[in-house]
Amino acid sequence: MRALIDRKSLIAALQAAKAQVELNTTIAVTTAGKVLVAFDAGVSARIEVPCQSDTAIPGSWSFQAGDLVPVLRKLSSYTFVQLAAPQPGRLVVTAGQTVAAVPAEEEDGIPGPATSRSWDPVAHYDAQDLVKACKRALPFLPKAEDRYGLSCLAFRGGRAISSDGLTLLRQDLSTTETPFTLPPSAVRFLAGLKALGEASVQKSGSRLRVTLQGAVLETKEDFAFGEFPDYRSVIPANPPRCTLTTPRGGLQEALARAGLAGETTRLQYNGTTLQIRTKDFEGRTIDGDLPCDVEGEWLGSDLGVNPTMLLHAVRLLPRKGGRIELHHELGPVVLHVECGLALVMPVRLD
Repeated sequence: MRALIDRKSLIAALQAAKAQVELNTTIAVTTAGKVLVAFDAGVSARIEVPCQSDTAIPGSWSFQAGDLVPVLRKLSSYTFVQLAAPQPGRLVVTAGQTVAAVPAEEEDGIPGPATSRSWDPVAHYDAQDLVKACKRALPFLPKAEDRYGLSCLAFRGGRAISSDGLTLLRQDLSTTETPFTLPPSAVRFLAGLKALGEASVQKSGSRLRVTLQGAVLETKEDFAFGEFPDYRSVIPANPPRCTLTTPRGGLQEALARAGLAGETTRLQYNGTTLQIRTKDFEGRTIDGDLPCDVEGEWLGSDLGVNPTMLLHAVRLLPRKGGRIELHHELGPVVLHVECGLALVMPVRLD
């Protein structure tokens, strides 16, 4: 195997694979002179990487993406790098006078999406809009498989809904096509792409296939067309008791400090200032006060929130600040973010 490959495009493809696969990723040069980065884990995917096809020699090798990315980053002065496998067990990177190698094993084939299935169309998106929706949803997906919450990104009636159990994000999108649901593995992969053009979504039984320019992804999970809980039942129907307005930057900094200190933050309002109180693991209180405008009547008591969960939603507020609605001590905090609506559930205060 040998190919002269665009360095930046190869790094981007490997980063998308690295977010998915802890073990091996495959890089292959096809007989048509195409270079593909492929893997088969929670999802199956292939990404085509620009190369100089006239000098390519076919072959397929597997390696750990985490080994190759640092090597490529050090070659920042080169547009193209050559990948070759001159001897068993090593994938050699050459750029100018620089030569480096990473452990690799030769493969018989190329993993990735199946080609024999019949696929029916589901939806079409602007690829950038789909990738952006996945990026926004990342903080709202569980960090581990056993984490409570709704571990998917659901597209329903022109909206994308994601949740981690304590927070919910509803994004408004410009489509009303057939509903579908992406598992976390697919969301993480798509969020790592730099996509242009159109993205098409297809289904075959309970599987989904997403095709973008230069990349194709196929899900494996059987819940792809399962029922998604009715998020509308969580959004308060009555007007808020009070609405907060405060600059986004200051609130982000205060919540970030609070998140380092503990998992429960107490929000208070003294008439002019929003007070953020968090006890750290040694019992010390971390204070943060912000100027804040409040319309309506403050809650009857303090409000408890998880600062990290609230921070994920606050980051999506408009830069100059946005509306944060409070209904009651046991109701969700509702944030009108740039892409739609975010909800953060309260936590119990001691």
